[in-house]
Amino acid sequence: MNSKKNFRKRKKYLIKKIFQFKFAAVIVFAILVSIALVAWDVYFTIGTLLMEKGRDPYILSFIQSFNALLIRKLPLLLLFIVFLSIFISHEISGPVYHLEESMKKIKKGDLTEYVRLRKGDELQELAFALNDMVDGLRRIALKDKDKIGEISESLELVLDKLNKEKVASSEIDKIKSEINRINDEIKRVATHIKV
Repeated sequence: MNSKKNFRKRKKYLIKKIFQFKFAAVIVFAILVSIALVAWDVYFTIGTLLMEKGRDPYILSFIQSFNALLIRKLPLLLLFIVFLSIFISHEISGPVYHLEESMKKIKKGDLTEYVRLRKGDELQELAFALNDMVDGLRRIALKDKDKIGEISESLELVLDKLNKEKVASSEIDKIKSEINRINDEIKRVATHIKV
């Protein structure tokens, strides 16, 4: 019960640090470019209006006060943007982390692995698609495992018949050795598949 609670409530916000910092940098860059474009447009418009109206000392004083206030607020705004971008990146990096961990297990042959994401997490469709793929692989692996079992049983029947038949001892030993080698290889392959 406690593990489910921990699974649903993620407390660590830097899960994939490099990914999250790159993501945050992209967000910060996009916001800064947007701010710069809007600021340029505002100042260009104000500059155009000032040229039309002449240089009114009241307007110039207002613009200087506005600029000073904006410059003082800019570091706080940047800090807020950085923290917000890390929080947003967390919403994507958590599911990415779970997908990667599940795919590592699947790569090792564990077809019992399912991707489990929290309700509302991003990449739900990708997790469902991966789980469907694993289900398909599991069905194929089960068929293969059944076929391997049938082959193994057939090989054991052949070994039993060879033991009962009268064939040259040296020839029987070669056949038995080859059948045992094939059987061992089949069993080795079958044990790597978890379904």
